[in-house]
Amino acid sequence: MKKLILSAALAVSSFFAANAQFGAGVEVAMPMGSFGDAVGFGVGATVNYDFAIGENMTVGAQAGYIMFLPKTQEFFGVESKTSASMIPILGVFKYYIGGSSEDGGLYLGANVGVNMTSVKSKTDFLGTEIEVSASSTDVTYAPAVGFKTEGGLDLSARYQIVDGGAYLGLRIGMNF
Repeated sequence: MKKLILSAALAVSSFFAANAQFGAGVEVAMPMGSFGDAVGFGVGATVNYDFAIGENMTVGAQAGYIMFLPKTQEFFGVESKTSASMIPILGVFKYYIGGSSEDGGLYLGANVGVNMTSVKSKTDFLGTEIEVSASSTDVTYAPAVGFKTEGGLDLSARYQIVDGGAYLGLRIGMNF
């Protein structure tokens, strides 16, 4: 019985390994709208897992950390610096156009998941420094477009929509 279970486990893991790709990448994020008014551009890193469900489709997951640099704003002569960080955890769907998930090519994507956001603001008011922070976990979604080479290089762009803001993410990754 143990040999049967071990054989089945090896067969299943071999199947998933043959149809799956892990990857890692770096990302630049440009905040949009009122979110862009409050914070500077973001930099971060992501890891991903893609599993082929057909010749030209994959499903998977992506998680990362993005830090948005502080931006200084002035309200009625009072300066305030605001920064943010995000941890997106996404389910990912990719559809390859004129190519395959194995050989690469142009793809369209849809990402849905949760985004953990932390925002910090520091204000110097009449010589006293006031620091305020808030965090939330919200549903997020993003349309995406990308190009993957046969060698595994993955270039993509997505418009990530989060409650209270949005950003354009540009990612360079490598799948292996």
